Amino acid sequence: MKQIIITPIEHEALKDWLIKYISKRCDIPASELHTHIPFDEFGIDSVQAVQITAELEQQFDIPVEPTALFEFNTIDHLVAHLASCGNPAVAQ
Repeated sequence: MKQIIITPIEHEALKDWLIKYISKRCDIPASELHTHIPFDEFGIDSVQAVQITAELEQQFDIPVEPTALFEFNTIDHLVAHLASCGNPAVAQ
C-alpha cells in the first residue's frame, strides 16, 4: 500500500522565487520589493493572482488554491502558509 508523506517546502526557496517572479512581473526591483506589503499594492489583480498560483503549483509541485494570494495577501503570509502545508509525496 502506498503512503502519502508530507515533506516540508523550502521556505527560503519559495520566498526567493516569489520575490523574483513578482519583481519581474510587476517591474519592481527585487531590492525594493518588501515582503510584508500586500500584493494589491504591487498592482497584482485577480487575473495575475490566479496566474501566480498556477506558476507556484507548477514550480513547486504543490496544490495552491486560486484565492491564496487574497487569503494570504503578502509574500511573508503566503510563504508561511505554503511552507506549513508541505509537499505531498507518495512513498513506495
